[in-house]
Amino acid sequence: MKYTHRVQVSAPFDVALEAVRHALAEEGFGVVYELNMQGTLSNKIGAEAGAELGPYVILGACIPALARRALNADPSMGALLPCNVVVRAGESYEQSIVECIDPTVMSGLSRGEEVRAMTEDADHGLRTVLASIDHFVPAQGSGTGAPALVTEAPAVRPPQASHAEGVEVAAVEGYRPVIVGHRGAALVTTENTLAGFRQAKTDGAGVVECDVHLSADGTPIIMHDETIDRMADPASIPAKGAIKDLTNAELAQVSLQGGHGVPLLTELLAMEDLELYVEVKVASAATASAQLIHDKRPGHGERDTVISFVPEALAAVHEVAPHVGLGLLVNAVEESTWDTLEELGCTWLSCSVDGLTPEAAKEAHARGYKINVWTVNTEEQLAKAVELRPESISTDDPRWAIEQLAAR
Repeated sequence: MKYTHRVQVSAPFDVALEAVRHALAEEGFGVVYELNMQGTLSNKIGAEAGAELGPYVILGACIPALARRALNADPSMGALLPCNVVVRAGESYEQSIVECIDPTVMSGLSRGEEVRAMTEDADHGLRTVLASIDHFVPAQGSGTGAPALVTEAPAVRPPQASHAEGVEVAAVEGYRPVIVGHRGAALVTTENTLAGFRQAKTDGAGVVECDVHLSADGTPIIMHDETIDRMADPASIPAKGAIKDLTNAELAQVSLQGGHGVPLLTELLAMEDLELYVEVKVASAATASAQLIHDKRPGHGERDTVISFVPEALAAVHEVAPHVGLGLLVNAVEESTWDTLEELGCTWLSCSVDGLTPEAAKEAHARGYKINVWTVNTEEQLAKAVELRPESISTDDPRWAIEQLAAR
């Protein structure tokens, strides 16, 4: 007996999962729970069980009005609600499977006419969701695809200065800096995930920023913190631990909040249409990260920029990948900052918007450096950033920043 509807999606698991969330919301379904089965099996049985299953998330989807109709007609129908939608990994990394219950099966368990009508409506809605998933998967190479969670688009998308060309601020009519998606789109989608990076691109970011640490066996891993503790799903195994103490295989078992996996830098580099700020968090990750950028993105040049608070990391990157742009991260500009920028051959000064003074910004431009400010998430911070005239602005919500700039 067939009791589900199923489609195959040409997208990695975490991208497909995000697309399904969008498709459900568009059709009016709320998600009343989200169950990470891989993490649950790992936690209750052991890591081997989770690894055997692979990425697997169950979304409990419900349209309240339909649920009300069903329960009013037959209170026992609550045992069959909500409608489960399964997102699981396919046979290859670039394939995922989405499967949902066929609600009309429920009508065979109840004789009520209202239940039958409700299940037909629910079935139509879920079929529409499955048919629309591809629309919410960002198209490779185009940067188009899934609409943002904020669905009301600005009246005019502001033109943006080319990051690759390094357009002088004074030459940009109306001043339109490049918007950088900080950790992807951290206020919209789980930070530092492949889905988050795609979301940032979809929302208009000209560049996406990520953070890189090194695993115990030397693999560049995308994560902001030194540990997985803050971002791991509580049911994940492991759910705690320092990245430097975990192997790539162990990190592959980690389930982040929202059902996402821990991305590898090489996976992000494979997204050719994205321009990147790669923040190297520790000096030990510099050489391996630079080698990957050198090997995977030889034609990108300064379209990709490595940034770091650690001068030794930037020096190591330059040795391996001299074609890659460098940016020094600082909380505030000190007199020694200028010497460090010159010694490293940096093209970018990346400073906290709260710590950059107008005098320092003017001096940076006078010395020929481009400026990035971070992390701009309030109207007050954006107003200050505009006064400083940086070439790029990092934000956790690219669409919001673009809308705010368009309104100026």
